[in-house]
Amino acid sequence: MGTTTKTKTMNRIVWSIIILDAVLTLFKEQLPVAAAAGLTILCYLVFSVAKGTYRLGKRDFWVFFGITFVVSWLYETLSIHTGFPFGHYYYTSSLGPKLGDVPLLIMPAYFGMGYASWQLAHLLTDHLKRKLVGRDLVWVPAIAAFIMVMWDLSMDPISSTMQHAWIWQNGGGYFGVPLVNFLGWYLCVYTIFQLFAWYQHRMTPNAALEQSETHRGFWWQVIIFYAFQAIAKILAMFSVNSTTVKDLAKVSWQTGDIYQGIVVVIIFTMVFVSVMAIDRLYRLLPKHRV
Repeated sequence: MGTTTKTKTMNRIVWSIIILDAVLTLFKEQLPVAAAAGLTILCYLVFSVAKGTYRLGKRDFWVFFGITFVVSWLYETLSIHTGFPFGHYYYTSSLGPKLGDVPLLIMPAYFGMGYASWQLAHLLTDHLKRKLVGRDLVWVPAIAAFIMVMWDLSMDPISSTMQHAWIWQNGGGYFGVPLVNFLGWYLCVYTIFQLFAWYQHRMTPNAALEQSETHRGFWWQVIIFYAFQAIAKILAMFSVNSTTVKDLAKVSWQTGDIYQGIVVVIIFTMVFVSVMAIDRLYRLLPKHRV
């Protein structure tokens, strides 16, 4: 398959997934938690497979997937049993079958949003080359981890306090979620990104796989995919019927207030990152076609 054909195929798949994810958002509230989560994560997974195999190549892509799956499962399992690094929590049956104590849907979710965060970090740090060297070997993973945690800030209170997909045993100040969860998330995803950066640093880059770096369209897809995760929550705020929910610490929360609080956070984190990514895209690739 020629490069042009591969590019067209990748573009069709990715734009279809972005549209499907947008349509799914409109009906997500009418679906069971497991079905909505499963379809959403499937979109994440297909998006990342299409983009990742195109840019990284199959070998590096599956290495990234393997690192993400193993590290996220280990950290999740460790925290469920010890409280480190996320805090004390457990998963209910809402998300379906589990690998040990962790639903099988969780690891692909890490992977799907992890890949988008990884690419955005490259763009924001003006480092479009696949192979990291010097300070970028640490700096890019650190930035990618921040971008990834921003997504968790938008998602965790809804999935736990409102939908009870997982339960925080002692509640927490961020709408029922403890601060330590987000610190643990940073440690977890930074570990994933750092391990992959070290792996790539030792490998010889394939110049044929780096053609995407000169096309705005490739990067626009990543930006839109990430930004839409924020936009979906903003739109949901206008359709939610506010009710009272309680966390396990018996603290009451209004679902309308949860959404409003999350939207405030989203605007100044995920939306900000998306705007900055657009700015970097046009500064780095000012003369290239979309």
